[in-house]
Amino acid sequence: MQAAVDTLDRFELEFNDGRGMAGLRPAADASIPLQRVIGAFQDYAAGGEGWRHSFRWEPLKERGLKTASKLILLAMAFSIIGLLVAVMKF
Repeated sequence: MQAAVDTLDRFELEFNDGRGMAGLRPAADASIPLQRVIGAFQDYAAGGEGWRHSFRWEPLKERGLKTASKLILLAMAFSIIGLLVAVMKF
């Protein structure tokens, strides 16, 4: 799972179902609040499945390349931050 900044305190989420670029699934929820992002990363880090059901995921082609570009550019940084936050909460 990875996150990208949408606005100052809102994010977009995406995960890959294991099929490379064809498996990219952005969350249909737009402008997700930080607390929901943190909760999703905490659940993901704990091996939970709640994060999968907390959002409606859609194929990347439905969202377009603009979203993909933002997510890909910031994915690693926010994935690391998300995991650090999740670990600090445990």
